[in-house]
Amino acid sequence: MSGFSLLPRHSAFGLDIGQETIKFAFVRKGAGDVATLEAYGKAALPAESIQHGAISNSNAVAEAIRSLYHSHGLHAGAPPFAVCSLPERESFVRIIQMPLMPEAQIGDALQWEIEGHIPVSKDEVYYDWSLVDTVYADETKITGDTGTDHLDILVAATLRTIADSYAEAVRQAGIMPVAFEIESQAVVRAVVREKTKDGAVLILDLGGTKTTFIIYAAGALRFTTIIPVPNEFIVKAITGKVHVTPDEAYKLIQEVGLDPKQLEGKILDAAMPILSDMLEQIRKYMDYYETNVMPHVAAGKKIDKIYLTGGGANLKGLPTYLSANLHIPVEVVNPWANIGTGSGAGKKKSPKPALRFKDALGYTTAFGLAIRGAQQSWT
Repeated sequence: MSGFSLLPRHSAFGLDIGQETIKFAFVRKGAGDVATLEAYGKAALPAESIQHGAISNSNAVAEAIRSLYHSHGLHAGAPPFAVCSLPERESFVRIIQMPLMPEAQIGDALQWEIEGHIPVSKDEVYYDWSLVDTVYADETKITGDTGTDHLDILVAATLRTIADSYAEAVRQAGIMPVAFEIESQAVVRAVVREKTKDGAVLILDLGGTKTTFIIYAAGALRFTTIIPVPNEFIVKAITGKVHVTPDEAYKLIQEVGLDPKQLEGKILDAAMPILSDMLEQIRKYMDYYETNVMPHVAAGKKIDKIYLTGGGANLKGLPTYLSANLHIPVEVVNPWANIGTGSGAGKKKSPKPALRFKDALGYTTAFGLAIRGAQQSWT
């Protein structure tokens, strides 16, 4: 398999390198292969440390990573190896259909197929692939001894210039990057439970600088894109409307939210233009999925649930607003759905060390990366 894996050794922690912050999470695999959160932390990045997706201030990013590791990782026994995120905006996730062939031949065959599915030369990207279940909207369309007439290959690719800038900063911090993966892959690993893998869910990762639209259907990641409506738009609208600081705006988002009866509905009024734009974008990409993706690689499965994660999921009343307008159940996802707690995995209780649920929503990508770091043997 071609891909992002570098020099695998020992266990690894998750390192989510975002536009404005870096988040760290270390998960340890315990009894029954249950992953338990042992340490976490975050650090702000200086302005413009990352520009156009690439790390432009490697020294600043490396110092933030180094500080996080020494502050939170060493005492928890985290080795200096990391599974790192790559930015969704500069990456491509595609399902490529290929003729039936032995798995050992897929890597070579993909070299000739991939350029027809991404807007750049294959020589400009690092890519990884995995074989996913082949599914049909028409379940009678099954041929051959294998029960299918083609292969579905999930391909994730990132521009080399972007990935190289991330690898350089991580190494500069004294950490060995053992693997890289695109943010949406980590989010899915963190929040999708085994019992939901047969359906089709839309995951909205509501970040400060972007909203990521992720569709997981028929047991695999099927489609991702970026919605240019980040949480910071709502924060800025509230600071202007109510004349408060950004920190005060965040508090109002969580405590007042979209309740028209509080603060004379000013928070609702400030947020509504941004939410209307978000709603329009969600509808557009849901239509695209149902028209162009669902019939071919998602078993004809319509989206039957929406999960919200990321810091923007803390907007009080957002699930009700989206559900009423999209006519689909919407819920704030459990960010440690696949991480064990004292009461068992998947409970909405804080793992050790204590982490508030509303804060944990911002760690979803880091959790997914950390779970991979714990699940695989990097030796």
